[in-house]
Amino acid sequence: MLNFLTRRYSWLVGAIITIALACPATAQVVVIANGSPITEYDIQQRTKLEASATHKATSRQQIIDDLIDDRLKIAKARVYGLEVTDAEVNGAFEGMASRQHITIQQFSEVLERAGISANTVKARIRAELTWQQLVRGKFGSSLQIGESDIASALKDRNENEASAVGYVYTLYPVTVVVPRGSNEATISAKRGIADNLRVRFVSCNEG
Repeated sequence: MLNFLTRRYSWLVGAIITIALACPATAQVVVIANGSPITEYDIQQRTKLEASATHKATSRQQIIDDLIDDRLKIAKARVYGLEVTDAEVNGAFEGMASRQHITIQQFSEVLERAGISANTVKARIRAELTWQQLVRGKFGSSLQIGESDIASALKDRNENEASAVGYVYTLYPVTVVVPRGSNEATISAKRGIADNLRVRFVSCNEG
């Protein structure tokens, strides 16, 4: 789930001294990744985020490596003119809250109680969205998975099986049309039809 804070106004010497005295441990720069500093605070925040998301302990070095990877992903994307907007990040953050059936404010409070800044989550989101954009933009047209790749994956996953069985599925979209300008009652009725269809589809064989 989470993001980190960046400090500004480095030209204010007095402010820098105050910050250093107030939180020397968390403000300490541990490593520079492509010109971007990774602080002790970043590491602590990411550690809490990973523990919350995976319920497993992650080594400090792995956390640092992951933070470096995030910085490099963003830097690499910028080379190709790709940059995720704040609106996209906020939209994804809101989506995380929505999937848990809570508001953004409530989600932020949940994170805060876990000692995680909402900015930490957003930083992680930004890195992943940026990388997705880069992969789609740079490799999208060339990323193809052949039958041999699928067979190999099945073999690796089922090493004890003598053979693998393949299936070909043909997917058809089901469209529920809502006439333009429909009132709320009509929209609600159409939504009910769509929800009913979705609930009824439990397997490919029955569907």
